[in-house]
Amino acid sequence: LRRATVEDKVALVELYVQTGSQLGRARTLIAEAIAADPGSAHLRALQKKIPRSTTAGRTDTVQVIRGKRR
Repeated sequence: LRRATVEDKVALVELYVQTGSQLGRARTLIAEAIAADPGSAHLRALQKKIPRSTTAGRTDTVQVIRGKRR
């Protein structure tokens, strides 16, 4: 199997941050990239751009409204 390079992982993380999707996966990938290159300021800045909450800024979440039936 072909494994993704650090550059591929960083590009994927940038895409995830831009779209706001797969943020958990983005956190995992950026952690792997930082482990490979711990001194990179670009990677640290990218890590800070990832929202901590998986629902932060998302509009596609479902809101359940309960009420009394008439």
